[in-house]
Amino acid sequence: MFTCIAKRKASVMAQASHPSSRVVSVRMPGSIIERLDALAERTGRSRGLYIKMAVTAMLPELEREHWNQVAAKFEDDIIERKFYEIMQNSLRDIEDEHRDGETFL
Repeated sequence: MFTCIAKRKASVMAQASHPSSRVVSVRMPGSIIERLDALAERTGRSRGLYIKMAVTAMLPELEREHWNQVAAKFEDDIIERKFYEIMQNSLRDIEDEHRDGETFL
């Protein structure tokens, strides 16, 4: 009996990947799983189908949001670098004027 269970477990673990997709494991709150299961039972479809549908529908929005955040950070970094550069040049000009004996306002 034990060897039969061990063999079955080993064969499940050694399963080849499906040619059209790969398996991803995700931890989810029990309440979400219960809702998925209820939906799957009512419609006769699988929990996996609804998870795929949700990810497929939401992924473009998540990618867009991430891109917007990356672009905004990039712009902020450019502005900060440019400000720093302007301030350094201004300070250098003031030091040069002071060294040359020029007066400034």
